Amino acid sequence: WRRVLVVWSASRLAVLSLGLLLTTQLGWHRALEPWQTKFFRSITGWDSVYYLKLSHTGYHPGKDLAFFPFYPATIWTTREVVRVGDGVAALAISNLAVLAGLAGMYVLARDRLSEDHARRGILYLVLSPYAFALAMAYSEGLFLALATWLFVLSDRRRDLWAVPLGLAAGLTRVTGLALVAPLALRAWRRRTVGSWLLAASPLAAFGVHAAWLQHAVGDPLAMVHVQSRWGGHPAFPFVSLADEFL
Repeated sequence: WRRVLVVWSASRLAVLSLGLLLTTQLGWHRALEPWQTKFFRSITGWDSVYYLKLSHTGYHPGKDLAFFPFYPATIWTTREVVRVGDGVAALAISNLAVLAGLAGMYVLARDRLSEDHARRGILYLVLSPYAFALAMAYSEGLFLALATWLFVLSDRRRDLWAVPLGLAAGLTRVTGLALVAPLALRAWRRRTVGSWLLAASPLAAFGVHAAWLQHAVGDPLAMVHVQSRWGGHPAFPFVSLADEFL
């Protein structure tokens, strides 16, 4: 646990320090937007704006329909209970969730592989090129925590205990649907009620969210259709990957 805490602390310090440097010293190559020169706003900008807006207003027609509700709900809860500002609440949740996610990843790798794999795994994650997103007010850290501990509990045959995590993961990001297939395979092997409930939980959460969008804006798949506002369109994964290198 000490290693997890050290890796988490060092990675937060490194990413935040680099962000501070970029927003205050390295804008010489192009004109920066005003918000980009303010460090705190730079880590609560971009997609964070939509999460913060949802925590105040809920769903209305607009780009915020692309984002799932669980993270904004935790921001609202933290803000109301602890009485802190939007940015503090959002960043505290996302970064503490990263700590929980790294701990879950460590336990999962240690139990399935070895102590060495667990140590390297969390280090490689925080050193990955896109790990800066785990320091921002985004939902990736929360999803990581939910998904890793879900599998830790499932590995220990506590499937019913993991069902709330499956539901929360399905309400956090659309990638919660990716959990259904491996959990369904495990349920097929175990043939227990708890394992089937766990496998169905992310899908059930997606269905609940779709039903709410139907009620709120009249489109159960609004989270998909709104992607066209960013120029998104259906494509095969390998085609999209190739496009990134062209």
